Amino acid sequence: MAGRDRRLYDVFFVAMLICLTVFKWNDLRLPYFWDELGVYTQAADYQVQHSLSLAPASVPPVLSRGHPLLFTFMNALVWRVFGEQVMVAHQFCFFIAVLLLLAVYLKVSKYFNPVAGLASAAICMIQPLFLAQSGMVLPEITLALLIFMALCSYYEGRLMLFALFASLALLTKEVAVVLPVVVIFYSVVQWIVAKERPRALTPAGLFTTVIPYLIFGCFLLLQKWQNGWYFFPFHMDAVVFDIGNFIHQFERFAWFVFIQQGRCVLTSLTVVSILVLGLVKNGLFPKIASSQLTPVLRTYPLFEKKSGEMPIENWYWHLSKKFNPAVWDGGFLLLMVLFMVVFTALNSLFGVYMGRYATVVMVAFCVVAGVAITAVWKNGLYTGVVMLVLLVVGWRYQEGRGFNYDEDLGYRHQVHVLQQGVTEVLKTIKPVDKVYGNFPGYFALSFSKSGYLKGATINPKQMSDHDYNYYLLCNPPNPGFETDSSKYVVTLLKAFDDGYAHAGLYRVSKK
Repeated sequence: MAGRDRRLYDVFFVAMLICLTVFKWNDLRLPYFWDELGVYTQAADYQVQHSLSLAPASVPPVLSRGHPLLFTFMNALVWRVFGEQVMVAHQFCFFIAVLLLLAVYLKVSKYFNPVAGLASAAICMIQPLFLAQSGMVLPEITLALLIFMALCSYYEGRLMLFALFASLALLTKEVAVVLPVVVIFYSVVQWIVAKERPRALTPAGLFTTVIPYLIFGCFLLLQKWQNGWYFFPFHMDAVVFDIGNFIHQFERFAWFVFIQQGRCVLTSLTVVSILVLGLVKNGLFPKIASSQLTPVLRTYPLFEKKSGEMPIENWYWHLSKKFNPAVWDGGFLLLMVLFMVVFTALNSLFGVYMGRYATVVMVAFCVVAGVAITAVWKNGLYTGVVMLVLLVVGWRYQEGRGFNYDEDLGYRHQVHVLQQGVTEVLKTIKPVDKVYGNFPGYFALSFSKSGYLKGATINPKQMSDHDYNYYLLCNPPNPGFETDSSKYVVTLLKAFDDGYAHAGLYRVSKK
């Protein structure tokens, strides 16, 4: 019966992926947008045209921004094999997003039960941030997959596998530097609570855990040798060691993860579920308190066993007497929470805030929420009603009311008006005319594989940020641009509107 139930949840999961694919298919055809247009696709294109490599100098710093190049290398390799089309690029990144959902479903099902696994994956999938990021050529989904697998590997006691995934995460983006710190601190907490040293804190275990730092250190040394600096100067200028700014940034990320995009509902349900589980565990509701209401405790060989000592399983039994299993359960959810806090703290050191930087934290939160919500009652109707409520909330917030970069599906409106603007430019300008566009319109016009030109080309000499004849403006919420009115006359030729998004093609002429 148990095997039959598991197969049923597998069918539900596959059906969920099919629905996601159908929902996202048209988005995968859209041209590139924002940072995927301005940086990541151009970096991959550069490697396709020259050489595929992880070396920092294989891509100009203006495109690599000093980041490690694993994500760029992966995209360039796929393009070399399958062709450098927009659909290919977006399909590959969508495939990685599917792998992330699969990893969440399988791992959470393994540590808890299939209901929790399916709920965690579904909650993650219906988040507006995930719906927007899945399929875009941006590294956050890839980073989330690698970090999640690294944390799972550590939790299972597979330290070499942790070193592999953590190293790959660091070669994707520097913020994965928190991984060894988080897992070592997690092991210290286990040592304090269980009075037994985890195997990960042995000399061999510690060396394996910090291998990612050795890999990343080699990358930094190579970067210094090839580019003359360890970290991109622009990024270093954004690092602010100011407690006030740190608190402000931390609050912004926390607000985005737990409140924005309708996640206030998910947060409320999670908190209530944990409180109910705590009350049940304390026996305040004896009629409904039973082992069926809480996840099954699972153990992994994180502690060293010695002859004559209490079996490892009994350690977890004693821990479950002190800690709510939905919060402790072998420490996995504790590991998720520790990571969320430390990762958010690191991002808060930077003066630059973008919601997509919280993608990894959001995935961890969805896991915690899925486990807590499904652990309250082992009742399919209750879980179904909750998931329906979350689906409605996710649908309601899939598009913001204004310009939110690539944080929700509202970016499609911006792409549509930019498409119309580029089409109008191609019909209007002559070979002698000069045209300019603000970000990201400039790259929609100048990058031949942006997906906007549709086979047409604009002479690079025509792309000028001064003495231009036409200007394509397509970047809210700042609808204006500065032109010396004493020297130029600016005339709107055509405006384009789609929802909140607006664009305009202007003729600029000297007086």
